[in-house]
Amino acid sequence: MRIISLAFAVLFLVLGGLSACSSPDSLMPTVNEADGEILVGLTAISAPLFPRYILFYEIEGEDYPASPGATWDWVQAEEPMMTFPEMMDFCLDHEPYASQITVATGETVLTREQLDANYIAISSCAYDVDLGFRSKPYWIPQFLEEVDACAHELGEGWAMPTEEFVMAQDSTFFEEYAAQNSATANTENTASMYFSLSLFVTGSDGQLKVATLEPGDPQPSRVRALPERLDRSVHIEMPFEDDDEASIWNTQTIVVRCFKDAI
Repeated sequence: MRIISLAFAVLFLVLGGLSACSSPDSLMPTVNEADGEILVGLTAISAPLFPRYILFYEIEGEDYPASPGATWDWVQAEEPMMTFPEMMDFCLDHEPYASQITVATGETVLTREQLDANYIAISSCAYDVDLGFRSKPYWIPQFLEEVDACAHELGEGWAMPTEEFVMAQDSTFFEEYAAQNSATANTENTASMYFSLSLFVTGSDGQLKVATLEPGDPQPSRVRALPERLDRSVHIEMPFEDDDEASIWNTQTIVVRCFKDAI
């Protein structure tokens, strides 16, 4: 009887395993699209972080904190960055942006069009001079080298992507990323400034670098060092504006988006 019972127990476990395997969708990683996150392959990617540029301007150049510890103290005191959900909460209190934002409730899944509209409304709200908040996607390189912005704002596991990660991806990764980015440059809104395809990465040498996730074969390279002429204690806007006008790097702002293994 013990042998028969053991056989039934093994059979139960095997059938249970097969049942679980028969529902692949239940094993697929997910992200919170309403919070601006996207899933590319098995990588979760956050919406851009929003720097409160007026606060950053107050500490740049000669006024930059004397040590990394002092920089962290400033972050704790001022909270100079905001996440996409925090910006959404702010914008929901201000028209006309509140009426342009669709809030996901319960099990509601936002459509691609609703997500795109949210990106545009929140970007426009962040840039609005009259609201007084004013977040431009301009960062101080030295700050990003001293502060783990992703972990601080989004929690454990989130980090800026690395040069190694970017260079290891095949063409489908960049195509899928661009397809979900949904911020075509135009003169009617500022969304493409915040949802730029260029972002900061941690270089293989440990230095802060910039990568473009544009599909294709970006020139002169997919990952670049920041120009040596730049003062790393001062915010940067378009660091490669001296490139040829036909270059994809010429007009792109550089944003902070955080990556995390979705498994």
